[in-house]
Amino acid sequence: MSAKSVEIIPASETEVLIPLNKLKKSPKNARKIPHSEAVIEAYAASIAAKGIWQNLVVEPELEGEGMATGFYFVTIGEGRRLAQLLRVKRKEIKKTELIRCIIDTANDPHENQP
Repeated sequence: MSAKSVEIIPASETEVLIPLNKLKKSPKNARKIPHSEAVIEAYAASIAAKGIWQNLVVEPELEGEGMATGFYFVTIGEGRRLAQLLRVKRKEIKKTELIRCIIDTANDPHENQP
């Protein structure tokens, strides 16, 4: 029998630092129209100059048995995640760059959309 590591999931609404390579696009993302390349470029330039001013909102990815996989789905902030991935591609940051996120397991990302 192999030992499986168990990840402790912080409480909802907790601010955490998560490595960029542990963030995935959420199937629950509220955005229906994808960000254009120009928008991602602009986000990347802004983040490089000013940093990320607004935390990404994430929820833990769970496997079939409800155990955390160690990855997180980005429910709000996908454009900022994509901008950071572009910065990785350009070798401006590492794929393990820590990203400030808010854990939210209680709210539906569609609730705040017009």
